[in-house]
Amino acid sequence: MSVEQGQRDTQSATALSERAGPVARMAAILRLARVSLFCGWIMLLASSCIVAGPPENRNPAQTRPTLDVYQATPSASRVLVVHTNDLVKISVPLRSEDAGEALRGVFLVDYNAGSLGLLQNSQDIAASTYADDGRQVTLDWTVPSLPPPGCHLLSLIVAHDSSFGSNPNYVLKQDAANRDAAVINWWLNDLDADGPNKISALGDCPTVGIPTK
Repeated sequence: MSVEQGQRDTQSATALSERAGPVARMAAILRLARVSLFCGWIMLLASSCIVAGPPENRNPAQTRPTLDVYQATPSASRVLVVHTNDLVKISVPLRSEDAGEALRGVFLVDYNAGSLGLLQNSQDIAASTYADDGRQVTLDWTVPSLPPPGCHLLSLIVAHDSSFGSNPNYVLKQDAANRDAAVINWWLNDLDADGPNKISALGDCPTVGIPTK
């Protein structure tokens, strides 16, 4: 081998050696990229398999009943002229969240701070939810004789069973009037009560509240 041929071989080996370094580094980078890509796919698949747990099931809290005065029949915005033995059909839409506890609806005449009034009807109302907008309190009420003539008050009071006392069972407990009770009132002008003046003015009607015990 000539000296010139040896020099050419040495230069070729040096060139190959110089090219081998970048190639090795490129191969290492590609291997790292493949590993990173694989890890990324694993993480993506793992995250896509995470299933959220069911929402926490919380029982809704009991709410005070709501009576729809605007949809009530008869209207509570005017005085009702009645006669003894008249039949008055009463219907009042009701909504409430009851948390499993039944309601009670009580109709009374002249129920106020000074009197327990005259009980006309007491009815149980099955428990439901506030989303139930189809409930109504209904009563076909026959007007009794209501002396003295003139001004009387018919009230519907609705509250949960536990808000009423036991004796009598249509009177609210001490704290229930402002906490759990709903009330709607109809003013009556009774024209057939006993007495010489069967048609009287309503100017002497008392201020009425919800009695408690």
